Amino acid sequence: MIFSVSKLGACTLLVLMLVFTGCLYIPVKENKVVSGEKISDDQLSLIQPGVTTKTDIITELGEPDVFWEDECVFAYNWEMRSAIMPWAFGYGYDGAVGIAEFDKDYVLLIQFDQNDCVKRFEVTTRRIFESYGDHLIEWVEKWKEPTSVEVQK
Repeated sequence: MIFSVSKLGACTLLVLMLVFTGCLYIPVKENKVVSGEKISDDQLSLIQPGVTTKTDIITELGEPDVFWEDECVFAYNWEMRSAIMPWAFGYGYDGAVGIAEFDKDYVLLIQFDQNDCVKRFEVTTRRIFESYGDHLIEWVEKWKEPTSVEVQK
């Protein structure tokens, strides 16, 4: 059987082949904890600024993953699967297939006042190439009150 293909048809076929031969990134429902322990909404509802203490937090959530003493910040980390990407590679008679998983990094940050009561807290997500230290500094700086020198400028 002989097929006749127009130039437009050949171009369309070529474009479709290029589009569908790559990898496919598929977002998924975040229901798989990859590492750490997810902080639940029920646990978050127990945290009240000005009321909840460091001792209360440790009793409810356990020891923090990170304690930044200078800024009185606790950090609790966990990762959730957020996407998958099926892949395939073939050459001649050999090949391989698999599924790559992509994770989203979550951090519960809690800052305490001078009386060891919660001052503020927030669940944040860390950007893919952002270092952990930069993430903490950015969060603290976002909430830092300006000094008298900064106000005068």
